[in-house]
Amino acid sequence: MFTAFCIGGKVKLECRHFDHGKIEHTVEGVTDNNGAYSLVLADNHENEICEVVLVESAIKDCAEINPGRDRARVMLSNDIGIPANIRYANSLGFFEDVPLDVCKDVVKWYVLEDDE
Repeated sequence: MFTAFCIGGKVKLECRHFDHGKIEHTVEGVTDNNGAYSLVLADNHENEICEVVLVESAIKDCAEINPGRDRARVMLSNDIGIPANIRYANSLGFFEDVPLDVCKDVVKWYVLEDDE
């Protein structure tokens, strides 16, 4: 397995107003034994940009925030054609202090680094 669940990790939902960028709403949560979380924010937020953001890892040697996987945008408007009230954010992630041995091969496979 290339990924481990972060149990007890802190996340938050931030909603910023489109016009001025000020944070209008914040909801905090903690990941469960499966690395999952549930954040509840009522009402329609069509004038806001909402993102789930990593806050802090509960795992000492897996706490470096991974740029690009530190936040996930979610649409919290009732007028976007999604009939359900539940939204799913993309996966978020921290880096381990010592990468798994297999990571080097995965990076080469996806050509994410130079050969130099």
